[in-house]
Amino acid sequence: MTPRLDFDDLVNILFENACTDFHKTEQYKLLYEKKNRMDNDCKAILTLDDQDFVEDCFEILLDFCNAET
Repeated sequence: MTPRLDFDDLVNILFENACTDFHKTEQYKLLYEKKNRMDNDCKAILTLDDQDFVEDCFEILLDFCNAET
């Protein structure tokens, strides 16, 4: 007997596959490079305290955006 997938398992598998496919795209590569440049710029420009503050701000914004979807 084959195991049965429930709806949550199916959604998780589809999401993981979509993420894997997205990571292979040129758009992802460009976003990843842009994020790395931003990280390097922040390390060069901001103090450690400022870096922590900015990271907290981005985390809150991401949480807020995820809560709206």
